[in-house]
Formats: sequence, structure tokens, C-alpha cells
Amino acid sequence: MSHVVPHTMPLTARGRAGARAVGARGVSREYAWLAPMVLWPLAQRIMPEAARRPQGGGTRRLDDEAVFASVLYVLVSDSPWRAVPHTFGTSWQTAHRRFRQLCDAGLWEQLERTAGAPGTPPPLRYWATAVRRAAAARNGSRPGAPAPPL
Repeated sequence: MSHVVPHTMPLTARGRAGARAVGARGVSREYAWLAPMVLWPLAQRIMPEAARRPQGGGTRRLDDEAVFASVLYVLVSDSPWRAVPHTFGTSWQTAHRRFRQLCDAGLWEQLERTAGAPGTPPPLRYWATAVRRAAAARNGSRPGAPAPPL
């Protein structure tokens, strides 16, 4: 008699049917449990474009929302990069590399400026500021902090 093992791993970024259910806040239900994901609708508009390889090819880029969620998880939990849960569908190396790319692009500062606009709900401003501060601490860009090792 064969035993059927239930599917215990999370669905891929696109899910089995190829589409993701999106909640009222513009965040997929898959990551709605992560409080700072209220920033995703703002971040989505100011995310830097993916670099194009002139020769083409390469592996398909992971879903921006999944990687953004994994980066936020590390920033707000103060966990090490290697502790990125598999539920995000991204490796810790990818999360860290994209975090550095987002830092270099100034996303966290832009996000805080955008969330600081008049009429923005206070929780959105709070999370934008908290995430910007956490990103600055992780990136080593605090005033007076030593440069990160190469």
C-alpha cells in the first residue's frame, strides 16, 4: 500500500494555478502576515528595474514581492541572512544580493519620503521609517559606522 504524503512545502511564488490571490491592500495573501508588507504597494512603484543581460539568457528573476518580503523579514526580525525561511521561495544569497541592490538604488530612503507624504496613514509612515533605519543598520551606513568589509 502506497502512502500519500501531503504537500507540506509552500507553493511557489506563482502558486499552482499560476496566479496569486491579492488582498485588499495590494499584498498577496501569501505574505500578508508580515506587517511591513503594507509597504509593498509603495515599493512596487519605485523598485529599480532589473538589469538586462545584453547577451540574453540566464535564470529567470525571482518574484520581486517574494524577495522584498524576505528582505523585510530579515530587517524587522533582526535575523541573520542565513535564517531566511524557505516559505519565501528565495535563498538567503538572493535576498542579501537584492537587499544590497535596493540599498544602492536608495529604495529605503525613497520609500520613507513617499510614505511621508501628507495623507499617508500613520502605520505606513511608521513601517517606512523602521525599515529604513533597519536597512541602514544592516548596510553599515549609519553615521560614524565603519565601512562594511569587502
